[in-house]
Amino acid sequence: MRLRVAGADTPTALGGGSMQAEMLRRLDQEVLGRVTFLGELSQEQVQAEIRACRFQIVPSTVENFAGTATDAMAAGRAVVYGGHTGLEDVVGDAGLGVWPLTPEKLCTQMEVLYGNDEVLAACSRRALERIRTRFSFAAVAARRVAFYVAVHYNIRICGLR
Repeated sequence: MRLRVAGADTPTALGGGSMQAEMLRRLDQEVLGRVTFLGELSQEQVQAEIRACRFQIVPSTVENFAGTATDAMAAGRAVVYGGHTGLEDVVGDAGLGVWPLTPEKLCTQMEVLYGNDEVLAACSRRALERIRTRFSFAAVAARRVAFYVAVHYNIRICGLR
């Protein structure tokens, strides 16, 4: 397996240091040659990376709605994600959640998608379907309209108008 990390380096390592340096320091020498830090990418480069991958990994513990996950799903890619976040609602059965998020559990879920073509294909199909049905422009617009109608109705009922 090869890991390609997209995104700018951040000062989010313990003590405020470089996260990329921290990750490099912690990587086992056996796998170091299979990890590439790509840095910040253009949208075209991001799309090319997504099309070239088997699945996406979003190991965040604080996501509400990750565009990285929906971008991958729109390209028919399953997602391994940090559980107990907003990603559970976004990704659902189009990927595999990890909770509690530990390196070992993350690795186990990655191995499932990497080594089981049947599970990978099923999650990938569900990713496309989920984007088409739940996150299409029409579906999102309908939910927003329904929300605003409900708010308007509740304001009138409560006499707040």
